[in-house]
Amino acid sequence: MKKRTLMILLNLLPVIASWIIVFHYYHLLPEEVPTHYGLHGPPDSWGCKSTIFTVPSVQAGVVALLLVLSLLVKRYPWMYNFPIDPKTLSDRVRDELYSLTGDLCLVVAIIVNLLFLCIVVTDINVALGVWGG
Repeated sequence: MKKRTLMILLNLLPVIASWIIVFHYYHLLPEEVPTHYGLHGPPDSWGCKSTIFTVPSVQAGVVALLLVLSLLVKRYPWMYNFPIDPKTLSDRVRDELYSLTGDLCLVVAIIVNLLFLCIVVTDINVALGVWGG
């Protein structure tokens, strides 16, 4: 399996996990769930139960954007702010630059994904009273 395919799969797994967790616990959630946390941890804003779908929705959107950006780097390099003009590089170096840029987008997406998954788990545990915030 190619490295890029593996990284794309690693990006899809947390998104799917977030949606599964939200749908699994939705019927157990109280009518109000935390939507924001204060500086010291406890929630300081609450919303209706359906707001729990906001986090995985934003997660899916951000990950989709980063996946698209990782795939478009070779076709539209002018969209990226490289420290050097890619036209001045040899073909081999330019291809490596584009490949590394696409890989960077995928790695950033994995990190963002894991953070969103952590937020989903935290929101549900706080809403259920398992955690304090």
